[in-house]
Amino acid sequence: MTIRVLLCDHHQLVRAGFSQLIEAAPGMSVVGELEEPLEVADEVRRLRPDVTLLEFDRSADEVVEAVRRLPRRHDGRLLTGPIALAAHPDDEAILHAYTAGMLGFMLKTDPVENLFVAIEAVAAGRPYACPTALRCLIRHAVMHGSAVAPAESAGNELTQRERDVLQLISAGMSNAEIASALTVTEGTVKSHVSRILTKLRLQNRQQAVVYAFRRGMASGATAQTSMSD
Repeated sequence: MTIRVLLCDHHQLVRAGFSQLIEAAPGMSVVGELEEPLEVADEVRRLRPDVTLLEFDRSADEVVEAVRRLPRRHDGRLLTGPIALAAHPDDEAILHAYTAGMLGFMLKTDPVENLFVAIEAVAAGRPYACPTALRCLIRHAVMHGSAVAPAESAGNELTQRERDVLQLISAGMSNAEIASALTVTEGTVKSHVSRILTKLRLQNRQQAVVYAFRRGMASGATAQTSMSD
């Protein structure tokens, strides 16, 4: 199935470059381009893209508002997966983007293959963090542990199977992929994930990835880890 992508960037040349790259990639297609972020919600309703790439360097407040306006499915999930594109990121911008509801963050200077990894991850419902963004999230967790991380002893409450699931989460695997790897049902995985978040006093799987990195529990994860909510 082709992943449908919508582009929103103030610069026509930037849009043209991304469009050319995406159109040349197998299984991906650009379904629309626009300049103004506040027009994104209407275009998402009309075109129903799987992923929307949003410039995050200019008018960040408008981009945040655009994400807030995005239509949702009946189950509450966003109709499209928004990814922030930044040329000159700082920690504040990265944290602002994720807090606003972005499912992914990447730099315009990242390798081309990272773009495809980000699009595929977000299209599958797994948030994505480029190496720069992930380092920011980890720094934030270390510096503000009380805000995003549990007490150090909390991990001792996890069963071995829950530790296995946490390691696979840190590797960017979805519930379905974890279920296949562990030869269990997806429902069983969901139950494990729920118990992990409860025991570690975390709000979502993004925080679980940060926790796994802090505690040295991440298995096979790299700085390009994709994370699912």
